[in-house]
Formats: sequence, C-alpha cells, structure tokens
Amino acid sequence: MPHVRNAVFIAWMAKNDWTALELARSLNTVINEVTQRTSTRGELSEVTIRKWRAGETTWPQAKARMALEQVSVRTAADLGFLPPDRRKSRAAPEDPLHRRTFLTAASRPDAGTARRLPSRPDHSLTRLGHRTGLS
Repeated sequence: MPHVRNAVFIAWMAKNDWTALELARSLNTVINEVTQRTSTRGELSEVTIRKWRAGETTWPQAKARMALEQVSVRTAADLGFLPPDRRKSRAAPEDPLHRRTFLTAASRPDAGTARRLPSRPDHSLTRLGHRTGLS
C-alpha cells in the first residue's frame, strides 16, 4: 500500500517554522525531561520526522506522541496521524492451530519415530556370496 504524505503535519511544521532536525531535538528534550533519561540511545532523529511527514509512520510511538502533543499543543490525530485500527489485521489470517490436538499428538510415545516397514527378504547375503564366491 503506498504511503500518503501527512499534509496536516507538514503544514503545521511550515506554519511554525520547524525543521525536521529542530523538531526532533525539541521532542527529545521533552522525552528526556519526562522520563529522566540521560542516554541519547533511542532518541528521535531527523529521519523519524521525515518518515512522519512522508506517511511512512502513521501513528508515532507513545513517548514520541506525548512529546509531540506537548510541543504542538495539539493531539496527534489533530496533526493528521491515524491511530491503528485494531480490528483490522495487516497480516494475512493464519490457519487456526489447535494447540491441544497438536500437543497431544506431539507427546505420544511414537510421535516423530519412523514406523517399521513390513520386512522384506534380505538379499545382502546372497549378493555377498556372489562377490566372494561362497554361493
């Protein structure tokens, strides 16, 4: 499915003279103040903001969303982000797995073992005798 640019978010950024880098830094400051985090690991970047604008990310993660709402004084939905529809699954539906049946079958003593084939005459001795001249 192609991405749809978040025109509302883009317009808000332009109206408030935000660059992607400046907004990312401001959001990180809010996140660090709220979480008391001192590490820079996992911070938002300019790339994150570009993904939001491009529509690659339709609903920012909770911390980023909280910071964005504080900085913008608007909800994420007001900025054009769409909350995930939990009723729709993006993944194809899987075949139902009947766990009880599976576990019962897997725990049987003969599960995973090869069944014995009906016996056939063993001709290996005959062949051996031909090679050695013992027949």
